[in-house]
Amino acid sequence: MKKLFLILWVLAGWMPVAYAQVEVLLEEPFAESLGSFTLDEQKYPGCTYASMWYVDRSYKYAKVTANKGGQSLGASDCKLISPILNTQGCTKVVLRFEHTTYAANSTSDVAYSMVKVSKDGVNWTQVAIPTWPTKRWGFVACEIDLTAYASNKMQFMFEYVSTASYAGTWEVKNVVVEGWWPGEPDVPNCPYEALEGLTSKELRESLHEEIKDHTVLTKDQTRGNKAKVDVRADGKIWDIYSASDFNLSDNCGEDKPTAEGVCYNREHILPVACWTINKNRDEAEEEVMFTDLHHVVSTDGFVNAQRSAWVYDEVKSVIWTNSLGSKLGVGKTWSTDSLVFEPVDEYKGDIARVYFYMLTCYMDVNFKTGGKGYRYFTYSNGVCDFTSQALALMLKWHRQDPVSEKEIARNIKVADLQGNVNPFVEQPALVEYIWGTMKGKPYDCEGEVLPPDPGTVEGAITCQEAREKALALAKNSQSTEEYVVVGYVTSLNGSYSTQYGSQTFWVADVPNGGNVFYAYQCYYDKAVIIGDKVSLTGKLLNYNGTPEMKWGQTNVLESASTSGVEDVEVLDWRDTDVEIYSVTGQKMSGMREELPQGVYILRRGDRVSRVVIR
Repeated sequence: MKKLFLILWVLAGWMPVAYAQVEVLLEEPFAESLGSFTLDEQKYPGCTYASMWYVDRSYKYAKVTANKGGQSLGASDCKLISPILNTQGCTKVVLRFEHTTYAANSTSDVAYSMVKVSKDGVNWTQVAIPTWPTKRWGFVACEIDLTAYASNKMQFMFEYVSTASYAGTWEVKNVVVEGWWPGEPDVPNCPYEALEGLTSKELRESLHEEIKDHTVLTKDQTRGNKAKVDVRADGKIWDIYSASDFNLSDNCGEDKPTAEGVCYNREHILPVACWTINKNRDEAEEEVMFTDLHHVVSTDGFVNAQRSAWVYDEVKSVIWTNSLGSKLGVGKTWSTDSLVFEPVDEYKGDIARVYFYMLTCYMDVNFKTGGKGYRYFTYSNGVCDFTSQALALMLKWHRQDPVSEKEIARNIKVADLQGNVNPFVEQPALVEYIWGTMKGKPYDCEGEVLPPDPGTVEGAITCQEAREKALALAKNSQSTEEYVVVGYVTSLNGSYSTQYGSQTFWVADVPNGGNVFYAYQCYYDKAVIIGDKVSLTGKLLNYNGTPEMKWGQTNVLESASTSGVEDVEVLDWRDTDVEIYSVTGQKMSGMREELPQGVYILRRGDRVSRVVIR
């Protein structure tokens, strides 16, 4: 059974430069029989089994023991030997299995339960078993690198030994051997050519089917491997949150550091608090997300604790920063939250592509109901997706921070361990076809991608649409979903409140469009002026027949004081058909010849200009 990993790309042009063929050489669950494995054993006195190694069909594992009633039945040496495997030319050979013992990590079981490997079937070498159960009968997953023993006659065995005084119990299941070969197999130049012609919904669903059924790691495996996939070329640990230089051995374990630079631990890019168990999922399926290395990274333990489960956002008011420049503070997008966390620019794209992966691999999981997931995700008809404001932020970060060599290398390492890639690292254009500028267009893996329109916000609705949606609500009721509304400020109701950082105004879809939608005490770090193009983020409200957004978040997309002035006729404030406003929105009636010194906004129809009276 061949699996093809297409995971090495150069940044210029995104053309493939190398491949690896991965073949499953052996797969034996030990569910019904010993399969192709053979037995070589010395039976012990009083044996009641047909052989010492046997398959328990009820519990689906291979079992061996010389213990009866708590007593050893005698000395034995029982070998369960694999078939001959041709691994000649492999650049990597990996043995994986799950096992448990009776004595739970005792010296005896470690000493008398062994894995051995041979290149010729005659000379055998014992290799270390890296993971042992910590409790009796608790299965753990193991991975052993057998690359050094690759040959055309490679075999391995599970060898059980007992003595007259000691006999443990060993159970083994789900044995898999995979081999890697170099070279370039016969594959298309475009690795996602089979998806061509699909549009956003179908494209996302196809990627979901491709990557969802990956190898599920245990929590112990994730703890051990997160650092392996984050090792830099100099042997230190990549940390996306801090400038700390950690060695592989500097794991926090159960320690909770009180300062930066002490140790590293495990960070879930998508916080555990952001998901819950779907009605169609059980705890085991939830653990699939918990242990997915694509979003489990190594970070400074102290900084990780500061981030906690706060949502990612850009910080407008910093209350804490660290050695690398990661910030904690009041957010621009979610300013009403207690805190948000902003990573440095270098890793914003990395984080965004992790989110695109998680929303594809686990698109059927309701992330919205857990923790602060409602800020980022919506869930309807069994499908989870971004809120409009979260999507805008993730697309921005994805575009500003292109895929790095570090991301590519990590993607390869994770694929080696769990058998799936992050397709948005391999082919970043997929993001645009599913969520961005190419949404709704047939996928062309070698086609050009449209650049984003700087004056638009993905997922936003117009002022007229916001008006209709709000008025469709019952009076004095609010929408359950948050929206992003884009429009132009047409009039101001009062001045900017420096005490609360908020302002009330009307917006419309064109600069002179009248009072279409009402922004009531919406937050921003400074005053808006008539003619500003803004986005409003929040819930819609029907307030006694007024369509509005109450206490939403304002963001200025284009300022009337700077944007577009050069593109339009410069208005003369002395013309009688030109309306004059103060920067706070007050109409200056009857003062055309006596304007005091200051800055004023001029408007004639849809043309807006600025004048400074000195």
